[in-house]
Amino acid sequence: MKCTLAYGLVAFLPTVLSHCLITDSYGNANPNIKGYGLGLLENTNRGSDSRVDGQRDCTIFSNPAMTPNGSGAKDPQCKKCPAGFDIQCAKCKGVKGCRLCPLYDTNCPQCRQRDLNGCGRTYYTSGSKYYVIDRPELKGTDPNNPLYNSGYIHTANWIEWMIGEGKVPQVTAGGWLWINMFQQTTDGAGPYTCRLDRTGTGFQWEKLTVPVETVGVQGANPCQNINWVWPLQMPDDLECTGTNGNTKNICIVRCQDDAPNGPFGGCVAFQKVEASARTVMRPPSFAKVQKCKGFQYKRPITDAQIRFLAGDDSIGARAKAAIRAMLP
Repeated sequence: MKCTLAYGLVAFLPTVLSHCLITDSYGNANPNIKGYGLGLLENTNRGSDSRVDGQRDCTIFSNPAMTPNGSGAKDPQCKKCPAGFDIQCAKCKGVKGCRLCPLYDTNCPQCRQRDLNGCGRTYYTSGSKYYVIDRPELKGTDPNNPLYNSGYIHTANWIEWMIGEGKVPQVTAGGWLWINMFQQTTDGAGPYTCRLDRTGTGFQWEKLTVPVETVGVQGANPCQNINWVWPLQMPDDLECTGTNGNTKNICIVRCQDDAPNGPFGGCVAFQKVEASARTVMRPPSFAKVQKCKGFQYKRPITDAQIRFLAGDDSIGARAKAAIRAMLP
């Protein structure tokens, strides 16, 4: 997202897209074993804002990941809704109770299932075993990439791949897991929350404490792209019961923001092991209060700019004031 975009085009841009992801993670049992969020594609250009490039593999925990463009394109009356959610268009009537044209309301439960269980969806999908494609597929998002926006991450198969690549961090009971959350756009901000699944399936969660305060309100801030980092303290009674092939003792951590058009974030699979000579019980130093290192916007900032940077057309007055207060 760039603030130089013409704001007159905002009405024709999809508001639901990728915005933050876990690009680095390692555990206290062996900090040399590094992983990252399930579904991350290593050859992605993080400097790109394109949904088919730089943002293609960020995880969103809602369905659909984003609204399709022109899903009713064959009906001339539907062209008035360039980003309508209603797949059959119904002549641009939209979904009852939701905003109609040109953007569907990301806060409307009739339009979208939000904050789902599991390890989420990415805009990028393929016919490989690493994705489970929706049936029927959601059409109309990208004519050049017909499977995009049409599936969710196959958690077990991604973990299998990470194991084969040696990218599953190792953690001890009472140890920690390091999280590097890369905020790729202004609506990928915090505050962040994390949870633990001891079964390694992505469906049985318990809360963990995020020990940092980051800049953000409702998943938005005016910062330049930035890495937010923190260690997640594991319970002293940590037991991981997940199994993948011959690898046992698998757990999953899920971290996310609370953006209305999200939530965005990712899952990291890790293995619980016993302490050894490589074990490091004290995590690297980190700032408990983390601030922006640059800004994409300057004062004065308009309501339209705030709606754009937050990816939320219905953002309230209190959140707008909080975002304005973040600017120097």
